[in-house]
Amino acid sequence: MVTEVGRQPWTVVGLLLTRDAVNTTGNLWLFFAATLALYLGVNVAFLKHLLSGGYMPVISPVSRDASGTLGAALNVNGDDAAAAIAAALGAAELLLVADVPGVMRDGDVIPSLTPDAARALIADGVAAGGMQAKLQAALNALAGGVPQVRISDLVAIDDPDRGTVLRRFGELS
Repeated sequence: MVTEVGRQPWTVVGLLLTRDAVNTTGNLWLFFAATLALYLGVNVAFLKHLLSGGYMPVISPVSRDASGTLGAALNVNGDDAAAAIAAALGAAELLLVADVPGVMRDGDVIPSLTPDAARALIADGVAAGGMQAKLQAALNALAGGVPQVRISDLVAIDDPDRGTVLRRFGELS
């Protein structure tokens, strides 16, 4: 199947395709910028085919680079892959699952964040490590057109009010 990513046609094998990768300490990680389409292609037709057939795809965040020079497979951050897939599918919401009930400050869940507030938490070092990666993926999903992202633990799957909510536009309600 051929898809168009950043105006360059590439043959897509599987669901994910990276255009640029960065080698950091021996691991290949996807370099993810604000514009999702420049760095990650999602085989939307294949995903929609599976979903319309009643299947729930379980997607491993492994990809190939467009040039084929970096080997058979690249490790893509799962949150970044989820953000790109949600944006490509036009999802109404993305839930990023964490080992905590949301973005925390002083032991309490922050119920909602604007994109600017999320960037400030990253810049100030309040959100570090895995939470920094989740917030960055959330910002990428919002930039890709997903209207709402929640960050929470597994309990949030059954509780739509749980976690920290980031919204793309307007005030948080």
